[in-house]
Amino acid sequence: MLTYNQKLERYAEVIIKTGLNLQHQQELIINAPIEAQDLVTEVTKQAYKIGASNVITFYSDDNNTLAKFDHGQDHVFDYAPEWLIKANTTAVENGAARLSIIGGNPELLKGYSPDKIARLSKARTVHSKKMSDMISSNATQWCVVSYPSVEQAKMMFDDNDDFANSIDRHYPQNLLNKLWDEIFKSVRVDD
Repeated sequence: MLTYNQKLERYAEVIIKTGLNLQHQQELIINAPIEAQDLVTEVTKQAYKIGASNVITFYSDDNNTLAKFDHGQDHVFDYAPEWLIKANTTAVENGAARLSIIGGNPELLKGYSPDKIARLSKARTVHSKKMSDMISSNATQWCVVSYPSVEQAKMMFDDNDDFANSIDRHYPQNLLNKLWDEIFKSVRVDD
């Protein structure tokens, strides 16, 4: 039976070789939640093993997102860093592959202003149209993969058993392990 680390390494290998089909001397741009650092490290290792010329990672952080929504002035919800979007677009135009690792709390912004959420999304969408067009037309190599969180695991498997949660301090981690098992099974790295 494989350990979690062995499965994670195999997951990263599947991402690089099959999901992205990354080529020798190709650059890779990764977008990931900070919690996915262990997967990003394994993906980076696999990319360099096959000869990637460069791997660049952009991390997001739920706490920083909440800081923006809690303390940001109104105008920040209509702004997207155009310079960053241009740099990413140029890299992809020059042949870089793009990997998005999705994770974090799916209900992070529950209770926050739907107007601010929509405005922030619109600002990003307007400036990243060229990148979106390249991805949707398969003009670039891209892949989206999951990195589960406790919040996701609770949404999927938690039966709201407060008693089990109160007597077993490992209960959330057990749910997360269960979700990891499902992911590993779905990408066939669990055997």
